[in-house]
Amino acid sequence: MLYVIYSLWSALYAQGSVALDVSREQLIAYAVMGMLFTTFIVRGGCQFYITDKIRMGTIDSDIIRPVNMQWHMFMRDFGEKGSRLVTFLLPIALIFLVVSGTWIWLDIASFLWLLLSVILAFIITFSINYLFGMLAFVTLNIQSISFVYGAIISFLAGQIVPLWLFPESIQRIVLLLPFRSIFDVPMSIYIGRLADAELYWAIAQQVFWAAVLLVLGQLSWRTVQKRIVSQGG
Repeated sequence: MLYVIYSLWSALYAQGSVALDVSREQLIAYAVMGMLFTTFIVRGGCQFYITDKIRMGTIDSDIIRPVNMQWHMFMRDFGEKGSRLVTFLLPIALIFLVVSGTWIWLDIASFLWLLLSVILAFIITFSINYLFGMLAFVTLNIQSISFVYGAIISFLAGQIVPLWLFPESIQRIVLLLPFRSIFDVPMSIYIGRLADAELYWAIAQQVFWAAVLLVLGQLSWRTVQKRIVSQGG
């Protein structure tokens, strides 16, 4: 799949079919990492854990734990996706980028900004998934719409098509949504498309959405608690 993505965007770039304000290396790195990071949204996550526990009727074992539900789910996600990052995503990405010659070197300042952006992106991704998981307390099952959910987020985050290729009228809307912060912001920092004022504004947006979504997660949990019914001893 990585080779298919590499070949596709290489051909589009050679034909001048994509925006030429980025180099070939930048475009390939963006596209390849986009495909890899999609697994962080469409595979696993607290929303599926919550749904499975509700379906099996064992969610009460998580509710009675002496720890905040949102924090509990956050740490589960951190462990699961952190393990996948170290054992799957990073090794494959590093090998492919080096072999394909699309490796991009970062200075210390850019690396630190990237690290901060990735942390904020993880918090935002978790928060959106957590809110989606809260929906399971109402619908009892979110499996039927999980594919559409993942596809929409991947598209709006810029993982499938870079956001700078969107029509300007759509860009003005998409760039204000929280989904951009999941992928487009950290990857734009990585390939050098964000700097100075644009960089600070993008990070500020990430901080804003991380805070808002975490608060919404707490409020949603307080709301769905009123719908929980436990039968038996």
